[in-house]
Amino acid sequence: MTKRGPAWRVKWDLDNPVISIRVNREEYGDLLAFRDEEGTTFKAMLKSTLLEKEPSSMIQVGSCPVCGSGYMVDLDDPVIKDWLEREMRKAMPMCEGCREKRG
Repeated sequence: MTKRGPAWRVKWDLDNPVISIRVNREEYGDLLAFRDEEGTTFKAMLKSTLLEKEPSSMIQVGSCPVCGSGYMVDLDDPVIKDWLEREMRKAMPMCEGCREKRG
């Protein structure tokens, strides 16, 4: 689609893209009520939600040979940490820096 209008408006539209979602009436009412209770904007609500999200400690390790879904493990799980440390020691008994020093 070709942008039309004054050059400043075209530039402003390009620099400030629109994000939109479809919600049903009940969800819309809930969003409006929450916005009014918090005294904020939808933009601020979205930004705060994104900033509050903690990074996931879940990673995919391999995948199922039958269905292809990944094996997900939690790196915060002490059992997984211990297992991973043992496996890494078997595969690489020294870190890269030590291997380089030994030549």
